[in-house]
Amino acid sequence: GIITALKAVSALLNQGKSLEYRIIGDGPEKERYLQFVRTHGLQNVVRFLGACPHSSIATHLRQSDLFIASNRTSHKGDQDAPINTLKEAMATGLPVVATRHGGIPELVEDGVSGYLIPEGDSRALQERIEWLLDHTELWGRLAELGRRRVEQEYDLEQWNDVLVQRYLEVLGRQSKWSIRDKHAKSYNRDSAA
Repeated sequence: GIITALKAVSALLNQGKSLEYRIIGDGPEKERYLQFVRTHGLQNVVRFLGACPHSSIATHLRQSDLFIASNRTSHKGDQDAPINTLKEAMATGLPVVATRHGGIPELVEDGVSGYLIPEGDSRALQERIEWLLDHTELWGRLAELGRRRVEQEYDLEQWNDVLVQRYLEVLGRQSKWSIRDKHAKSYNRDSAA
């Protein structure tokens, strides 16, 4: 979905908006993105940072104003779960704009903890970013609600407690089954004698 974001950035620049778009990561589509940037004269606005260590990603998130997750379904039909980078951005306190894709709507509640747009809709992305740039007074509220959403739904300690509880439940059932199995075996042995 990077091309969707690049198209939105290009349209925003054509409207006179001042911004910088940073892309973290690397992959086989990079040359295609670079070609789009050159063709549309975005070299001074789009920065390709490549693969970065986690500590560097956290720094880039803290230096950003908005986070865009323009994910799309692959040509094979593959989709993402609620993506970790989006969780990290929300936990950092960034307002987010993401696509209605895969598990993302489980994380981003449209208009509450961020904004959702249709997959591949660069015009919708451009309009939502533009709206956010014109309404910076809402960033704090979005950031707070996004962070709260991540804390409530993806807190590691909370999930560890749930996991331990599930293990205890399964072990409790196995113990009961084991006891039943022993009784059944001894019953069968007794009746066979």
